[in-house]
Amino acid sequence: GGLVALVLLALLAFGLWAASPGSLAQAIGWGQSFMARQGPAAGTLTTEGVQGSLFAGGQIGQLRWQRDGLTVEASGVRIGLSRWFWADALLGRGVRLSQLDIDRLRIDDRRPPQPPKPPEPLQPVTLPLPVTLPWSIGVLEFAGGAQTLTLSELEGEYRYRTADSAWRLGVADAHQLDLKNLRVAGGRYEAQAVLGAQAPMPLRVDARGEVQATVPGGASVALQAVAKLAGTLATQDAALDASASLRSSDAATAAQAPTLEATARLRPWRAQPVDTVDATMERLDLAALWPQAPATLLSGTVQARPDGADTWRAALRITNAASGPADQQRLPAERIEADLEQRGARWTLSRLDARLGGGRLQGQGRFEPGSSAPAAASSSSSPARWHGDVTATSVNPSLLWSRIAPAALDGSAQARTEDTGAGEAIALSARIQPSGTQPRAGALAGLRLRELDVKGRWRPAPTDMAQGVLELRSLRLLAADATL
Repeated sequence: GGLVALVLLALLAFGLWAASPGSLAQAIGWGQSFMARQGPAAGTLTTEGVQGSLFAGGQIGQLRWQRDGLTVEASGVRIGLSRWFWADALLGRGVRLSQLDIDRLRIDDRRPPQPPKPPEPLQPVTLPLPVTLPWSIGVLEFAGGAQTLTLSELEGEYRYRTADSAWRLGVADAHQLDLKNLRVAGGRYEAQAVLGAQAPMPLRVDARGEVQATVPGGASVALQAVAKLAGTLATQDAALDASASLRSSDAATAAQAPTLEATARLRPWRAQPVDTVDATMERLDLAALWPQAPATLLSGTVQARPDGADTWRAALRITNAASGPADQQRLPAERIEADLEQRGARWTLSRLDARLGGGRLQGQGRFEPGSSAPAAASSSSSPARWHGDVTATSVNPSLLWSRIAPAALDGSAQARTEDTGAGEAIALSARIQPSGTQPRAGALAGLRLRELDVKGRWRPAPTDMAQGVLELRSLRLLAADATL
């Protein structure tokens, strides 16, 4: 009897404390102290404006977690617990929140690049109790690169529960994510994703949305987007079948509206994760689907599939009816044709033929990744090797970047890696000369450029290819009657 009374007294004391207005802030403070004792691996957590209790939930003005250049910052956080939250949790009936709302969530990744690691199959993820978590995020930002991706008006619910027999997953439990609303660029989307908690971890995703696009002539049209994904994730041979379509639901505008029909088979844990692709598009505007993408009107096909045991080939045949300078958020190519091959670890661009900048660009290249070795045998490692060659004919640089003066140029360029004995370097050479016919008031009219020939070497920094030292071996300029 005394032990029971002691347990009841402890539960009563905990309940009174959990219902007190400062209990949420105190619990978060304990969590911060625990993370501090774990050292840098746990990161640092800071909060501002914490109000509320562990019994009913509360608000957090700002919450920030940082580790190794990765920062996650949430502002305007509101947490609500269901009426019987603690009773359900203690009795094993589940964990149920009534509310998790975040006004703004920003993820800023400034971590230095890391050597790639071979992908590993997903392991089963089971939870001891059912979970119900309705959530919303007003604005979600992903930063760290050249541009920030912004998603808005996200709303959904996460559940961990017994798998529904209608899903036909073949496992006992499942993670279910219902995305009720998402706005990105000119579209609104919703989706349901179900992932089996036990092997083989079957995955089912059904997404749909409505995208606003503009057809030639300026009229606006609503496009219906549908995407599906199904397969497994638990083994090295796991495969996912994907499909996507985009079309107008209005018969009056269907003839001019953008369309997309695509299917793919993915192997997420293999060195080449894209097994097959078949995509056909007409008048597709990438900017309507993704905010950082250029405005386009793409038509053509993309195909990829294995060819034998260790060879994979891809072919791209695309035209663009809305080409323009890149600084005006356009794609400066009018047509792109390319053939790509992967044979083992080696990648070969056997053919590139593009119409851009009013001229033509042709090229080819090859890339072979380096091999690493343990520290004890570092002498057996080899660096990555690649080379590329391009030839340009009658290309106007002002059509590639509008702030460059107009001209018509022919040229060729070569780049390849080389080992100098003092580290890796990239040997560069380029030759540029005016085309036979120049645009009116072209930049070369007064200069009378006859030829520019440059040879040099780029020594990149060990951790960043974009940083380094450029060594010019030779520079030859023929203009008017002068030679430099």
